[in-house]
Amino acid sequence: MNRRQLLHNLGLSGLALPFLEALSPTQAYAQNPQIKRVLFVVHRHGTIPIRWAIGESSEYLLSELLQPLSNFRTNIVQLLGVHNPLPYLYPSPHIHGLAETTLLTANLPRKQLIYGRFLNKGPSIDQVIAKELSSGCPFPSINLSIGSDEGTAITNTHFLYDDAGNPVSSIANPVLAYQQLYGSSSFSSSRQQTQLDAIREQNTFLSGVLSSEDRVRLAQYQERLFELEQTILGGACSLAQPSQQNYIHNDDTIAEQQIQLLTEAFSCDYTRVGSLIFDHLEETDMSWAHDENTPLYDRASYRTWEDFIHYGNTNDDPDLFQGYLWYSKKVRSLLEALSSQTDIDGHNLLDSTAVIWLSNFENGAQHSLENLPIAIFGASSSAIGQLLDYRANPYSLCDVWLSLLQAIGSQQQSFGHAHPQARMDIIPDLF
Repeated sequence: MNRRQLLHNLGLSGLALPFLEALSPTQAYAQNPQIKRVLFVVHRHGTIPIRWAIGESSEYLLSELLQPLSNFRTNIVQLLGVHNPLPYLYPSPHIHGLAETTLLTANLPRKQLIYGRFLNKGPSIDQVIAKELSSGCPFPSINLSIGSDEGTAITNTHFLYDDAGNPVSSIANPVLAYQQLYGSSSFSSSRQQTQLDAIREQNTFLSGVLSSEDRVRLAQYQERLFELEQTILGGACSLAQPSQQNYIHNDDTIAEQQIQLLTEAFSCDYTRVGSLIFDHLEETDMSWAHDENTPLYDRASYRTWEDFIHYGNTNDDPDLFQGYLWYSKKVRSLLEALSSQTDIDGHNLLDSTAVIWLSNFENGAQHSLENLPIAIFGASSSAIGQLLDYRANPYSLCDVWLSLLQAIGSQQQSFGHAHPQARMDIIPDLF
C-alpha cells in the first residue's frame, strides 16, 4: 500500500505516518516529503532580463530586481534556460493570450475565443497538484487575484484551467474571498476532529496485522497524534474580515489582504494548493509602485502599463524598474507572511510550501518566450540560495511541472504537450 495514498484516503496527507515496513512502497519516486503545499505566483509582461539575474558568478548574488528578498537569500533558487515554445505551434497572432494559456498548462489551446482568449486542451498544473495534495480539505485550491483584468470580483485569469480545459475562476475581492473561506466558524475544528477519529480507527485495524516492532512505532505515533489534536482543537481559524476596498485600482492594499487570507487558509489547512495572480487592469497607473501617489508613467504618452512596457521603456528606465520592483516587494510580503505563520507540526509554513513565482514572458516588450523568469522558494530542494543556469541545454515548462509532480509523489510520467523540439524530462534535484 502506498503511504501517500493511505494519507489521502484518511484526509490528512499533510500528516506523516510512522514509516511502517508493511507500508513500504514498491517503487521509488523523486519525492520531497517536505512539500506539503504548493503556491503559484504569476505576474504578466516578464521582467527586465539584464536586471533579473546575475550569472557567471562563483557565489549566488541577488540581482537589483530581487534586492527586496535579501532576507530570503538562502531560501531561493532562480532558473535560467526554461523556455515555453508552445505558442509558436498555434496558428494565432494573439501572443499574449497564448503565453498565458500555456504557462501553467504546458499544453496547446483547443479553441480560440474573442480577443485572444483561449480554452485549453488540458488542466493547469495547480489543478492537477490539488488532487494529489488537497484531499480532505474544504477547497481543492484557493485562487486569488490582485486586481481584475475583467473588472469583476470573480474573474477568469486566463492562466488556470480545469480538467476539461475551461478557465478556473479567481477571486479579486478580498471581502468576497473572506466570506467564502470563513462562512462556517466551526467547520475547521469539526473537520479536523473527524479526520483524527478516522486515523484512530485505521490505526486499530493496522495494529492487528503489524509486527511487534511496527506496533511500537504505531503507539508512539498515536501519542503524537493526541498532542496534535489538542493543538488543533485548542486553537481557532479566524481572521478579521478585510475592509471594503476598491479591488480594481488599489493593488498594493489588495495584495496585502489577499496574502493574509491565503496564508491563513494554508495555516488552517483549508487547502494545500493556491495561486496569487497579479491580474490588474492594463489601464492602471501603477501609482502604488513608488513613493509618490502619482502615475508611474506618463499617461499622456502611454495609455496603459502594457503600452509603457512595450513602447516607452529601456533597460535602464527608472520608472520601469520601479514597476517590476513592486512585484518583488509583494513576493517579499508573501514570504514574510508564510515564514511567520506556524504549521501544525511546529515549523513555519514556508518550510513546507513550495512557492513558484514566474511570468509569461522573459521580456514583455519583445514577447520573448525563452528564458522565462522563474524563482522558487520554500520547500524546494534546490532553494538554498543559488542560480541554476540551463541555457546551454534548455528545459521547457513541461519539464518543470513534471519535476514538481514527481516531487509530491505523483506517478505521472508526462505533463502537457510534447513539443517536437523539447524534451519531456525530470530536472534533477529541482524540487
